[in-house]
Amino acid sequence: MSLSELILALRSGTEVSGYDETSLRAIDFLLEPGNGKAKYYTDREGRRFHACLTLVASALLVGPDVRLLAVWTRLPEAFVSGVASKMRSAGLWTGDEKEIDEWRGGEGDFMFTLLSHADVAVGQARREVDSDGTITYFNLG
Repeated sequence: MSLSELILALRSGTEVSGYDETSLRAIDFLLEPGNGKAKYYTDREGRRFHACLTLVASALLVGPDVRLLAVWTRLPEAFVSGVASKMRSAGLWTGDEKEIDEWRGGEGDFMFTLLSHADVAVGQARREVDSDGTITYFNLG
C-alpha cells in the first residue's frame, strides 16, 4: 500500500491492519500538520533535516529498503542511499531487536528516538551501544 493509499484509508475510517503502536506513531508524525511540509524550512540544512525525519519515520512503516523508501517518500534514491549508509554504519536499519526496542516507549521516547535517528541520518550525531546494551547518542555539531 502506498503512502497516499494508506492516508486515504485512514482518513476514510477504513480498518488498516498490520501496524503496531510504533508504526501508528510514525503515521501520526507524518500526518501532523506542518511535519509533512518541508517548505516551512527556509534553509538547506533545515530541509535536509526534515527529509531525514521523514525517512526515519517512513522506514518504520515500509522498512529500510532504499528503493522502496525513495518511492514512498519521493526523495531522490541517491539521497536515501546516503542516509541508509549512515544509518547502517550506526547499527541502525538492520532489523536488530535492540534497535526496535528503542522505539517502544512512551510518546517522549518515540520523539527522542525519532530526532536522535534523524540526527544520525543527517550526520549530526553518533550512536554507540556499549557492552551492556546501553545506547548513547553524541552530538557531533
